[in-house]
Parts: sequence; C-alpha cells; structure tokens
Amino acid sequence: METHDVYTVLSPESQSSDYKLHLVTLNNHILSAIEDGKDKLYLKASSSTEGYPVIVTDSRTFKIRQQNQSNCLMLMNTDKVNGKDAGVSFDDFKSKLILEDVKPGVDTTGLITIRTIEQLRNTVNHSEDGKGYTLKDLFANSRASKAEFEDIISRQQIFEFRGCCYIAGDALVTTCIGKIVEKLIKQVVESGHELDIMEELNKFKYCEAKKCILGGEILEKHPKELIELCLRKFFGQDGINDDLIVRQFGLEVLRKHKTLKLDDFMIELKLRLPFNYTPQIKLNQALSGCYYTFGDHKLIAYLDDSMLSDDPVRRFAQLFSLKPQWEVTEIEPFIDSINKKGTKPEKFLLKFCKVKRVGKKHYAMPMRAS
Repeated sequence: METHDVYTVLSPESQSSDYKLHLVTLNNHILSAIEDGKDKLYLKASSSTEGYPVIVTDSRTFKIRQQNQSNCLMLMNTDKVNGKDAGVSFDDFKSKLILEDVKPGVDTTGLITIRTIEQLRNTVNHSEDGKGYTLKDLFANSRASKAEFEDIISRQQIFEFRGCCYIAGDALVTTCIGKIVEKLIKQVVESGHELDIMEELNKFKYCEAKKCILGGEILEKHPKELIELCLRKFFGQDGINDDLIVRQFGLEVLRKHKTLKLDDFMIELKLRLPFNYTPQIKLNQALSGCYYTFGDHKLIAYLDDSMLSDDPVRRFAQLFSLKPQWEVTEIEPFIDSINKKGTKPEKFLLKFCKVKRVGKKHYAMPMRAS
C-alpha cells in the first residue's frame, strides 16, 4: 500500500499527478457513522451514465456538491517537512465540497416489466452465466442507501429472477397479493377464528406470513421471488398493510373506469378485494395522490401525478382546470414532487394560490386578478 505524509497529501502542489484532491465537509450523520464504525460508507454516482456523486451510509443518502462560496477561512501553520513548506491555505484548493440531503432513487432504465407468469417463465436464465443485471448491480448504480434501496425496490415492485432484475406489472402483483391474502384467510378460518378474520389476519407480520405462504401450493403458479416481493411490499414488522392492499386493488378499478360514481367505485372495490377480506377503507390514506373527487364528492376520477407538469405554475393551472376548489389534504400529494425545498404544504400553496378556511377544513383555490 502506498503511503503519503499528511502534509504532502494535503498540498495541491504535490508532485504526484495521478489523482486530484477534493475537500469535503462531513456532516454529523457521516461523522457519527465513521466514529461508530458500524455503518458502511459508499461513494457512488447518482446514475451510471450521468448525474452527481453521492455518499451513503446504511440508512441515508447525501449529495456531494460544489460549495460556491464560504464565509469561513481556515488558517494553517507553515511548518516545514523535508525542508519544504507544508502548510497550505484552505482557499488554495479549487474544489470545496459539502453534503446535502437528496431524495434517494433507483434508475430503472432498461428494466423489463413482467405482466404475466408466462412472460416471467420465458425469461432467459442468467443464474449461471452471470450476464444478468442483478439487484447487487442495481444497488451499485443507485443513489440510495441499503435501507432506502430495499424500500424503493419494494414500492417500485422490482425483484430478481434467474439472475436478472425485472419490474412486476401491477396486474401481476394484484393477482399475487390476492392469492396470498386468500391463503392466509383460509388458515385463519381453519384454525377456528372465522368470526375474527380481520383481527387474526392483522397478526401476520412479515416473517409469519412468509413462513405460512412459502411451501404451499401457491408456488406452483407464482415463483418464490414474486411472492417474496409481495410479502415485502404488503407486510411489515407491524403486520399486514391494509392501506397498501386497498391501494393496489383501488388503482386497478380507477385505471379501468377513469371516472365513476363514488358509490359505484366503493362497491366495485369491495367486490375486487379477496373474499372475506374486509379492511376499513379510508380513501384519503389508501389512494392519496392518485384520485380526486368532484360533483359534491359524488364522483371520483383517476389522476396520474406523472402526467402533470413539473413547472409549479403550470401544474396549479392543470389542477384548477379539473376543479376550481380543492381540499388542502386532497391537493397536497399532487404538489409534493414540485415542493423541492420541503416547505410546509400550506406555506407552499400560498405562493401559487389562495387558501381559505371553511369550518374545520382548508381549501385551495386560484388567485383572482385584483
């Protein structure tokens, strides 16, 4: 291993020209991780082809960016090493870098979406030739910590099968989680708790659900990797996530009809849910950010956030063209992605529209010309 005197390394006048020096100001989280020695630190790019560097611990991700100006000045002594001046002014370094929070992300460009079991079974097996793009490769090319990565791939329905990563289509996931819930309910009924199905079902945490499901006849049609994806997405340490399951089936109904009466939507949603699965349905929680109501809340319509403009002014114009007045809790999910600085929702809304209180509720509406 090559070693350098610390002053030689710090000096931008170093005789070695095969590397460049960049000073990075570390934040408390990174410093704590280094001092504890428990977390691994990864230095990665935000994308394999472009973007910016990031440094991640096991749980958080930080963007490394150029500090354009500083009101600090660091002075160093001018002791000599080997007869040469060793001290150097901080400002002699061309690159002064700092860390800032950044939203974690996984680049899914190039990943194939699997829509049927048949399509999945017809994929090339890369388990032995090693030519597939694995979850390990995907993590290395993502701007995400290990914990954030695990959360993202569950939400985006990414899994590895036969040595290669794929995205599971919504219909495939809906069918699979439906079969999983049906099997768990069957076990609850067979154990003599048919009158307390939901209460008993909510006791299934991830590990218990996995133990029950893996090893049954369900594997004949649904590969283990797909089942594990659904278990990770819909079950946690606190048990089954009813809101996520309702969202999965609710989105299927909304995408199919686009617009329908709210009562009809609720009826069809309940009919689509697995038999004897009767969770409490709270639309504002389960389907937040993918629907809006109008006609005195008698009609419900599907709204894809990705179809809205990234320009705040344009986005608000689009939203108010759908209906002239929004409950703040209903419009909030649709402004999340344009609220780059994480400003409080109501404060952010006031930049682009009026917010009016009516009773206990707050409503957002367009600004009128004076």
